[in-house]
Amino acid sequence: MLRRMSLLAGTALAAGTIAGLTVGSAGAAPQGLAIQQAPNIGITVSGSQVTGGFSALLQALPAADQATTVSLDTTKKACATNLRDARVAISWRNPSAGKAGSKVFPACGQATLATGPGRVSFTTTVLGKGDRTFTVTPGSGSFLR
Repeated sequence: MLRRMSLLAGTALAAGTIAGLTVGSAGAAPQGLAIQQAPNIGITVSGSQVTGGFSALLQALPAADQATTVSLDTTKKACATNLRDARVAISWRNPSAGKAGSKVFPACGQATLATGPGRVSFTTTVLGKGDRTFTVTPGSGSFLR
């Protein structure tokens, strides 16, 4: 119980300071698809101590056969530390193409989704290894493929 209270207090403290902590740059790569989104926000812990935080945006690139390749906008430092063992869960839906799905991929990797053309809405959650990374607020948004 004490550990849970300490973690919750640390989460509130970290959430208040996360605005200044980022995993990557704000926006997609120049050749990427424009995404309207709220970032995935979370914390990292070691034992019962909050050790850091992150704000992770999604990037999307057009791929062959009207698919879309997605990844987190991460830095080398984040991949070497906070997000080294983390994964990303994405759920997406494209009603105009009649397609939807979900996938889990490494936070410092990428995944190709068979989205088809149209507006794709999504939700992301960063999943840590063991109890080291927690999503406080899932990411969400949409892009036009």
